[in-house]
Amino acid sequence: MMNLVFWARNASEPHLEGLESWLTSSLSPVEPDPAFVGRLRDRLLTPSPVSVEQCRRDRIIFVRVALMLVAGASLVWLISRMLRSRSG
Repeated sequence: MMNLVFWARNASEPHLEGLESWLTSSLSPVEPDPAFVGRLRDRLLTPSPVSVEQCRRDRIIFVRVALMLVAGASLVWLISRMLRSRSG
């Protein structure tokens, strides 16, 4: 780990001759498991099923009722405000 910090600090210097040999000696190639690679390939190439949540009728009714209540309350407030301004 200390060597990695050394190379990171000196990466901007023009002489990096030993980096390739250090990486070659420090890292060893890995042979992937063919079964894992095959499963991963199948998962990446097979499109996943997409499910869209269906809008329930109850929610639509709830939203409509809520909007009507808000509209009604706003109308009552507006009318009462207009009546106060005329009388006052």
